[in-house]
Amino acid sequence: MSTLEVKLEEIEKKVKKLVEQNLQFKDICEDLLLVRRRLEKENEELRQQLAGQANEVNHLAQNIQRLKLAYQEDKEGIKKRIDQYIQDIDTSIEWLEQL
Repeated sequence: MSTLEVKLEEIEKKVKKLVEQNLQFKDICEDLLLVRRRLEKENEELRQQLAGQANEVNHLAQNIQRLKLAYQEDKEGIKKRIDQYIQDIDTSIEWLEQL
């Protein structure tokens, strides 16, 4: 074989190797693209879940605030009634002492 034929064979081998590598890289890229799309979908689902949980936390915080306010109002109302009962008892005691 002449050196030209040898060189052509070497070039042909290199080209075949590059074509094979290109096919492998193409397969890898397609696989990576599928993984990327799956991860993007999963990421979007997680974002939606997070947004839902954030809304739920805000809703719970509002409910807690309303409950605190209602508790405070109930506490003040009970305190006023107890004070009134004590005053009524004191008045009754004074009235009984005057008898």
